[in-house]
Amino acid sequence: MGLPAYRIQKALNKWKVELLADDLYRFTDLDDPDLKLILDSFGIKIPVKLFHKTDLKSQIKDINMGI
Repeated sequence: MGLPAYRIQKALNKWKVELLADDLYRFTDLDDPDLKLILDSFGIKIPVKLFHKTDLKSQIKDINMGI
């Protein structure tokens, strides 16, 4: 199933990395069905967890290498 461009844009625009206390980060909106469909279609798996800055950089690098 495909998504119209406006839904892809909407899903990607609200997908962010949020800074929490103690230098911990998390990806937001991973439960959005459109974002999940987009990530799944590219084989991108992002665990729902808190990341330290170094882990976050590694996760982003892995995403960039996969596309």
